[in-house]
Amino acid sequence: MTISFEDRVAVIADLMGIDFYRLARRLRELQDGDKDRKEGEKLFLRVVDHLQIGRRKGYQLSRLARIFDAYSVDEARLNRIGWTKLGLVSRYVSDDNFEELLGWAESNTAHDLELKLRGREPISDDRIFVTYLHVDDFLRLRKALLAHGATPSGAEGVTDAEEALMRLVTLAGH
Repeated sequence: MTISFEDRVAVIADLMGIDFYRLARRLRELQDGDKDRKEGEKLFLRVVDHLQIGRRKGYQLSRLARIFDAYSVDEARLNRIGWTKLGLVSRYVSDDNFEELLGWAESNTAHDLELKLRGREPISDDRIFVTYLHVDDFLRLRKALLAHGATPSGAEGVTDAEEALMRLVTLAGH
């Protein structure tokens, strides 16, 4: 019996929630291709599009497999850590620190892990502030945050916004 492309993709999609790392490894194998790299890339993109995970996530998963396969880490451990936290530590991982970084990933939330990776200590009783702004208001806020110590990140993002926001609050007399 021949298994259709769609059936194969459905099986792979089932792995997303419970075994993302196996999916990451298969995507990397598709991307690398067996004989013809161009054909492998085409098949990789076809699978990613069919899974509707987005090409960026597909490339990220493939990249994670390429990085962490080099360290012979137990696949179950990587699945428990999750692709979000692996993505964070993958930017910093080396032969000298991969075990320490995986330990951090196992014992911290993604937010706290990101702080630790930037050399900052997480706040134990922190609170989350989420707001939705019109693009013009967002750009005004971003400009004010940058003027008060935030750091540009990506196309329009900022890091260290918390401290900059609190400087603005202090300036406002509160």
